[in-house]
Amino acid sequence: MIISLVFWVFILNLIITKVRRFFRKEHNYKNDRNQITPNNFKLRPSLMNNNEHLFFEQLKIAIGGAYDIYPQVHLGAIFQPLSFEHNWAELNKLNKKIDFVLFSKNTQTPKIAIELDGDSHSKFKSFKRDEFVNAMFQKFNIPLIRFNNGNYSSEDIKNKLSLF
Repeated sequence: MIISLVFWVFILNLIITKVRRFFRKEHNYKNDRNQITPNNFKLRPSLMNNNEHLFFEQLKIAIGGAYDIYPQVHLGAIFQPLSFEHNWAELNKLNKKIDFVLFSKNTQTPKIAIELDGDSHSKFKSFKRDEFVNAMFQKFNIPLIRFNNGNYSSEDIKNKLSLF
């Protein structure tokens, strides 16, 4: 019984100490080892990888200016929650990117989404992500067209887009 009481007093003391440190106003964030600064980052060499860039060039030819093309569009730029009372895990699902989205030139509403499916899309985690993305676009009647990584011609792209 005494050992149990000592144990719980120790645990309570530990918790109180941690809470006090957390709320202490004189906490110096500059000495925090996990501080995030601009020095923790580097500039990306490009918005798109080589494969995406090759596709982008052919896509521009294929659509001939009919739409505005935006690469690397976050789902959160297209969809928004009905209420902001959702949990973070749910909202984090909108933090995924779509390789390309074609927008109406006049209204800037999304008309067609395009994903380039590489090797990473065969993994289980990516499969679950793709299921969610497919369902979102399907719900709002926006075609989501998937292309396998490879050689792209503007004619092939144009033919596939013409189906929608």
